[in-house]
Amino acid sequence: MVLLPKRCWRSSTIRRCPSIRAGLCSAPTSAAPLRWSIRHPEWSPDGKSLAVILQDSRWNKIYLISANGGEPRAVTTGESEDEDPVFSKDGRYFAFVSNREHPEERHIWIVSPDGRHLHPLASVSSGVEGEPIWSPDGRQLYLLHDSSFESSSLAVAPVEGGTAHLLLRTQPANFADTGLPQPGVVHYKSPDGLEIAAILYKPLNYIAGKKYPSVLWIHGGPEGQDTLGWDPWALYLAQHGYVVLTPNYRGSIGYGEKFRNLNVEDSGGGEVEDVAQGAQYLISQGLADPERIGIGGGSHGGTMVAYEVTKKPDIWHAAIELYGVVDRDSYIRRTNRPAAIRWIAKMGGTPDQKPEVYRRANILRDVPKIAAPLLIMQGQNDPQVPPYESQQFVEALQKAKKPYLYFTFPNELHGFSEREHHLETWRREVAFLNYYLKPEYGLSITSIQDIVLDESSVK
Repeated sequence: MVLLPKRCWRSSTIRRCPSIRAGLCSAPTSAAPLRWSIRHPEWSPDGKSLAVILQDSRWNKIYLISANGGEPRAVTTGESEDEDPVFSKDGRYFAFVSNREHPEERHIWIVSPDGRHLHPLASVSSGVEGEPIWSPDGRQLYLLHDSSFESSSLAVAPVEGGTAHLLLRTQPANFADTGLPQPGVVHYKSPDGLEIAAILYKPLNYIAGKKYPSVLWIHGGPEGQDTLGWDPWALYLAQHGYVVLTPNYRGSIGYGEKFRNLNVEDSGGGEVEDVAQGAQYLISQGLADPERIGIGGGSHGGTMVAYEVTKKPDIWHAAIELYGVVDRDSYIRRTNRPAAIRWIAKMGGTPDQKPEVYRRANILRDVPKIAAPLLIMQGQNDPQVPPYESQQFVEALQKAKKPYLYFTFPNELHGFSEREHHLETWRREVAFLNYYLKPEYGLSITSIQDIVLDESSVK
């Protein structure tokens, strides 16, 4: 039996098929249309029901659908994101990943198909756990665990009682003793009253009461989320003496459908305020030197950087823009079809249907307002955000006589995957931030092989 979901941006149907040959599929198993996509299907061991993730309650929840059709039945409820259900071999329970109790974490929970017997699996520690696999006897679950100071490692936990422990570490056991303070979740209010959660990293050898150079690093998506999981780049910046804040601005996942859709038809609007207020939070807490605050990000995080330096130019003193979009109209006409469909939905329609929405999202017209120097980097073969986006950004910066550095990388797609390119981008980024924000504590770049910036190298 083959599952064939028929998808669009906001709805799906499921059909039962004995094979993938045309004409053999049943009628849709769901008698009524659902308000959101059907994802992560998992057949029960007896083949009588299908566990899926629906957003009909405005949160990701686990539902069961009978193989004979009918309405989906909710198994999990509440204001949390429940995902990735995996049935035990006897079908009596399934394990799933959830952020219930801790929105910026992910842990494994157990529930019976009737929604009873819900309980958390023992956790190794705070952080992010996922990809559960049942042991053959059904008494244990294997999973991947990572935390602020532990990269992804294999762990095991008993289904009933007991404690979880790591089977294989990928990080030195004494890494947490390097002098970096433990990262934590902080909250602040955006100007419209919306509460924003962020992960705060304090620098190596942190001294309370001292104001530090600071960097806000913005995740992509925008349907991403910064968590208390492993973030080597944030730790790397903290080692170099920076306060780092990674905000979960409106549009992020983890906080329900309403929060996730607050930037629909508002790209470059409220999300910009959310991030800018993060800088004000650091200043108000006495953590950041207002004259040494930078910003960076990739993909939609790069787009957010471009928004920030054009709409909030007085805040930022250095900016790193990685493979972001600067003109959503030109982007939709050049990107791949799935990305175009997705962003047309987020913008509320095509450029012809929503010209004002696209006009507000166009960064190029505001380039003359930029005050911060920019480091821009892009993969030459990026199919997601075509290099044309960074090229037209650079042309606008040249025309406005704004300081920037621009580097492209051959054979790279959406991001930097080749080891040498990955290391080179990190060296360039830290050197750029050090040049403009001048940290006084932490590690320093001393190798002559690293990128050293001077006035003559900044265009």
